[in-house]
Amino acid sequence: MLPGSLIPIEQIPVTRTGKIDRLQLKRIGASMTLTQLAALQTRSQEARTAPSTDMERQLQLLWAKVLQIDAASIATTDSFFQLGGNSIHAMRLVSAARDRGLILNVADVFRSTRLGQLARLVHIAAVDVSDESASVQPFVLLHAASIKVAEIRARAAVRCNLDNAELIEDALPCTPLQEGLLAMTIKRPGDYVNQNVFKLSGNIDVPRLKHAWSKVVQMTPILRTRIIDLSPMGIVQVVIANDFIWRVSSGNIQEYLSRDRQEHMQLGTPLMRLGLLHDNDRGCTYLIWSVHHALYDGWCKPQILEQVQKVYRGDVTEPLAPFRDFVAYLTQRRQEADEFWKTQFQDLELAAFPPLPSPAYQPRADHTIEHHISALQWPRNHDITASTLVRASWAILASIYTNSPDVVFGVTVSGRQAPIFGADRIGGPTIATIPLPVKVRRDMNVVEFLRQVQEQSVKMIPFEQTGLQRISQISESSFFQTLLVIQPAEADDAMRHATDMYQSNDSDTEDKSDVLNVFNSYAVMLECVLEPTGLKIRLNTDSHIVSARQARRIVEQFEQLLRQLCDAQDVQVTMEEIGAINERDLRQIWDWNATIPPAVEICVHDVIAERVLQHPEKQAVCAWDGDLSYRELDDLSTTLAHQLVADGVGEGSVVPLCFEKSKWMPVAMLGVMKAGGASVAMDVTQPEERLRLMAGQVKAKVMLCSAAMQDLAAACSVPLCKVVDAGQLDATSVASRPDLPSVNPAGTLCVVFTSGSTGTPKGAMLTHANFSSAVKHQQQELGYAPAEGRIFDFSSYAFDAAWSNFVQSAAAGACLCIPSEAERKDDTARYDC
Repeated sequence: MLPGSLIPIEQIPVTRTGKIDRLQLKRIGASMTLTQLAALQTRSQEARTAPSTDMERQLQLLWAKVLQIDAASIATTDSFFQLGGNSIHAMRLVSAARDRGLILNVADVFRSTRLGQLARLVHIAAVDVSDESASVQPFVLLHAASIKVAEIRARAAVRCNLDNAELIEDALPCTPLQEGLLAMTIKRPGDYVNQNVFKLSGNIDVPRLKHAWSKVVQMTPILRTRIIDLSPMGIVQVVIANDFIWRVSSGNIQEYLSRDRQEHMQLGTPLMRLGLLHDNDRGCTYLIWSVHHALYDGWCKPQILEQVQKVYRGDVTEPLAPFRDFVAYLTQRRQEADEFWKTQFQDLELAAFPPLPSPAYQPRADHTIEHHISALQWPRNHDITASTLVRASWAILASIYTNSPDVVFGVTVSGRQAPIFGADRIGGPTIATIPLPVKVRRDMNVVEFLRQVQEQSVKMIPFEQTGLQRISQISESSFFQTLLVIQPAEADDAMRHATDMYQSNDSDTEDKSDVLNVFNSYAVMLECVLEPTGLKIRLNTDSHIVSARQARRIVEQFEQLLRQLCDAQDVQVTMEEIGAINERDLRQIWDWNATIPPAVEICVHDVIAERVLQHPEKQAVCAWDGDLSYRELDDLSTTLAHQLVADGVGEGSVVPLCFEKSKWMPVAMLGVMKAGGASVAMDVTQPEERLRLMAGQVKAKVMLCSAAMQDLAAACSVPLCKVVDAGQLDATSVASRPDLPSVNPAGTLCVVFTSGSTGTPKGAMLTHANFSSAVKHQQQELGYAPAEGRIFDFSSYAFDAAWSNFVQSAAAGACLCIPSEAERKDDTARYDC
């Protein structure tokens, strides 16, 4: 592996123990500017080709402007991302290119990262791209050719309680986000309404400030927008001329905010209010901007505030791009979007993370953890963005928690990577939340996995605005309970710059009910703010689902994974080497295991025999194909054990069990134990080849099966296959038979095979003492202890849980309930579990 840059230093830093101080080396690298690193790159000067075409030279200047580096340092072989670019820079590059009449998309920047490659994709617009919006005329996006504009205006005026229909400037469909946000506000009044409180300094000219706000509102149609139900077109948004009122008053700021919150925003009402309040008690004046999130997002909010500052100061300002351009873009490619999301969730087996207490439970964040990851070196040698590393880390963590390679979680995207002129300056809410399904394959190397995650994100760009409701109709697998929000550090900087004309607010006037708190309706939401050498994290959780202790552990495990991915840029590092266990977790595990419980050296069938003596007539098995008392279970298994001994089964023998869910499976398990052998429980729904492989690995001489599974058992190539049913087990002569062999508690009870997803399935051997010890030390904690308990045998026979269900149930004197496959899925009422 060749290094990307060579950094000369006088000596290698070492720790106090004489080892290389890798942390100090990272700090040295992180302290250098991109220009300095570019000058130290190891590529030969011959390979660094200067731009030669007009398009390459134009792109070189645009890159320099967006990345704020010297244009002369950029060669055609340089990568946009290795020079410090990210998705935000890519959006700005596209916007700057379009200002020059060059057609370029964000996806192009991600897929053709080298300047020379990208220059070959750019083409010159045939018309002035700045005139694109002129083609979108008012009212046409409703596609209501049969209804005259005058009638639309008249209906809208009635819905908005306006006397003059001519005030309706435009009507257009709502975006999926707007529909969803307003629906939630109607359901829970006050949600998704943000109160922005600004304290005015004494030198602010209030009339001038009011004029600045009034002008910006007139320049920005989204701020004069209401949402109405306009049959037959459904939920639409209408732009109203002069829909703007100042509320000027005096009094207590907290009382004002309380009254303001009580005035609910809903269908047909204004979705923005501006107020000026002089608080006599505090001796200061406040500006209160109350606005619904259906009108703005975190990207355009600072742009609106910056416009107000510019107008106030007399600076020249251009209007934001109209929101109708964005709506026009969304009306395209609907059929293509449906097909895309359908394919995203094909062949995935997804587990919920975290699981909800009940299907009807509505999560609500009530606990927050803030965490800072410092001294992080974002890698640039493979054109992988920081956002991709964050997404990949969260995907791995979800995969670990669900024990599944297939995971899905929500991600919030800016929506401004769409191929629209002026996308980065659209006045309106373009953000979207989409489900991100990720397949975490442990046999991949880290770089391959990161590229997979990044390429998937790029492919989603054209379909980000489909809407969660529609995506859920396309695929039920798209449901998720964790949301990931990634913000660039520039977002905080832009907000600070846009509000520097105001004083800092008192802490008790700040509105905490923003989109990242009260608006969070997910069980887990991770907000990440990217920094040049770190990451600010805020984790919002529902404490009824994720405890405060577990939330802290999630944050620390996420940091562990992120650091490993940042460090693992060698193509030889595989996903198998990436793990979430950190030092704190290891200490906790050792603390839990500081005292080892004493082993119980008793055979499992001897433990069960005690329950038989205590209550022989008590129900032991309740199955779809019949019930068994403890006496019947004991007698039938003893008869089977004698037959097995006669067939040569004993210590060292392993007997595969080939049964559908049935009352005969516990009989077979217990019978093999008494004979002194071990069992392999098979899932008869698995491929025949896998079952044959397992039987071959244990060198089985005898196999037990149900009558229905005789053909499958015969296909496993075991010399003797015995059917276990009532006709084969005559228990009348049990008393006259000789004693069964004595079994060593250290002997094997069962063999459980791994899934074999990374190769050949491997068998793990569990002894009688293992299970007897588990019964002693786990029974109470796992809830098996009540003798009147009923244990629902839901698990596949391929899993060790099936053994735990039977052994723990029988050892406790409880009843094992075994449904048919149809009952397991649809009707468990008869088992009363």
